[in-house]
Amino acid sequence: MLWAAFLSASIGVRGKKHIGLEMVVQKFPEPFRMKFEIILNIIVAVLLCVFWFLALKLTVFMYDMVSPILQVSKSVWYLSVLSGLTLMVFYYLRIIVDSISEVRKGSKWKEC
Repeated sequence: MLWAAFLSASIGVRGKKHIGLEMVVQKFPEPFRMKFEIILNIIVAVLLCVFWFLALKLTVFMYDMVSPILQVSKSVWYLSVLSGLTLMVFYYLRIIVDSISEVRKGSKWKEC
């Protein structure tokens, strides 16, 4: 279930389908919307990097612990968190770069 949840979340980021962020961005007037979206995406990417570092520490900590029933390291479960967060950070960075290049190409930058 963890693998499905985190990989699905990364697919949602790739498709820009996170409803909470979209609702906040749509509240702003058109000239400021693109800048605010870029800033918001940068903040989310930084927070995901912090979560990634904490998940890495937890995964390393759990490496020696073995599940009594499955007889596998518990770090396997936390690798799903690392994998999902890695993909989410990658997709957010791609979205940020694409948004900045789109703003620079278009006239939206001059309107702000």
